[in-house]
Amino acid sequence: MSGISVDSRVLDDVMEGVLMVSRKLFEEGLVKSTFGVVSARIPDTDYVVITPSGFSKERVAKENLVVVNLDGGGCSGKA
Repeated sequence: MSGISVDSRVLDDVMEGVLMVSRKLFEEGLVKSTFGVVSARIPDTDYVVITPSGFSKERVAKENLVVVNLDGGGCSGKA
């Protein structure tokens, strides 16, 4: 993802974790389809990876994730 300076391996790990939790919440019936969001802070940064609204938590993919800073400003991804 462009616009942020984060080790790509760390970013990949955080994104995979967000996707895993998102799918697990859906599988367990704790979220329904597009309701709710899953997010995780990228360690040692002021950035957060977040699932966008309007996407099925079962089918959200890495290219759908958004990275924002803690001030709420969009940094990268498809909003």
